[in-house]
Amino acid sequence: MPEQLSFYAEEIRPGEFHAIGAFIPADRDRSWFPNEPGRWLPVQAYLLVAAGNFVLLDTGIAPFREHLLAAVRERGGACPARRVLLTRREPDTTINLPAVVDAFGITTVSCVGELSPLDFFENLDEANTVAHIWASAGTAVDWLRPGSIVEIGPWRFEVLRAPVRVLSTGYYYEHTTRTLFASDGWGFLTVPEPSGSIVAREGDGIAAARIATYLSRKFDWTLGADTTSLCEEIRSLEDNYEIARLCCNTGCVIEGVELVRRTFSETKQALMSLGRRPRQSLLTEGVIEKLL
Repeated sequence: MPEQLSFYAEEIRPGEFHAIGAFIPADRDRSWFPNEPGRWLPVQAYLLVAAGNFVLLDTGIAPFREHLLAAVRERGGACPARRVLLTRREPDTTINLPAVVDAFGITTVSCVGELSPLDFFENLDEANTVAHIWASAGTAVDWLRPGSIVEIGPWRFEVLRAPVRVLSTGYYYEHTTRTLFASDGWGFLTVPEPSGSIVAREGDGIAAARIATYLSRKFDWTLGADTTSLCEEIRSLEDNYEIARLCCNTGCVIEGVELVRRTFSETKQALMSLGRRPRQSLLTEGVIEKLL
């Protein structure tokens, strides 16, 4: 796989904000992403640098570890104040954490934790995460809840509840740049070539049908569910925050207020359509046979 990757460190805001990642083939049969022959999927972490501070949001996938470290060192290595924020506690966001901590002397990692009756393993999960991060990276964990505010240098990060998620996932809204760091929420946009910009400024590909296909793979629990409350949460994001861009761990950056609003509108249509579909059965769809 590494030889198929094409790396990038793209500037999102001049001199301050970069996406650091790699293009991976989108023509694979993955449980979490629909097969798109001839297309490439950007996978990235985000680095903000200003006034002697750097903030790294998530740490990306293992194959671009050395590229990530080099890019962060080049752009933020001179910053004395360094922080890591995690949107999810899954391998594609945390696997490079020990290397980042070792390379840059990170003393505290901030994780989101969800206060929800559905997340009934929360305390056990948090204890396990603390132990895992301490054992692997040797750093402390700062737990953040929805509504928490984290002020770092010129930035003000507000922790938001992720409407569509798998357990321990949260969003960060950064007020200065008006950026929603939305983890895996809208990671569906691919590119035709493993080169060029990962920033989408046009509406091509932002359609309810495509978003529904992505969501049905990534969050299959939405099939046959009552998605009304999810649509209300997205509407609340629209009403309460002026979002200039959506930045996810996968997929293109969705740039511009109007394009973000279009994405939200199409997502609500997608969620309503998914709620009307029957749930997939592991027995009738032959999924179990494929795994054997």
